[in-house]
Amino acid sequence: MFKSPRLSKTVLLVGDGDDVRRMIGEFLESWGMQVLQASSAKEAIQSVLSFPGPIDLLLTDIEMPGMDGLELAKEVATLKPGVRIVYMSGGKTPEDWRKAEGLQTGSLFLQEPFRMDELKTLISSTLAVP
Repeated sequence: MFKSPRLSKTVLLVGDGDDVRRMIGEFLESWGMQVLQASSAKEAIQSVLSFPGPIDLLLTDIEMPGMDGLELAKEVATLKPGVRIVYMSGGKTPEDWRKAEGLQTGSLFLQEPFRMDELKTLISSTLAVP
């Protein structure tokens, strides 16, 4: 597989579905991103605390056992100011999340299942990468 040059961007990828998380992680790495993977919000926070550099993007499932992705995003934004956030969900739509859980209008959201080109387009525009 062709690997693109490093993009100097770090993504924290959080989701409790191991196969899907690994597939997305491999895609992001093949695109030249540094990827930190976590299977839970607790694990993600530990990664944030131990990672010395900036984290450019948090790509997180909203629905996870324990702390959900919305709560996680607040914690990560406090620990790593300037982090961009993209939420993923296969259950509810963005409108459902806004009504029920307070997802802010304008939040970036990917409805699962999604194609990798959709993910790449959203991340490209979010992080201003080619």
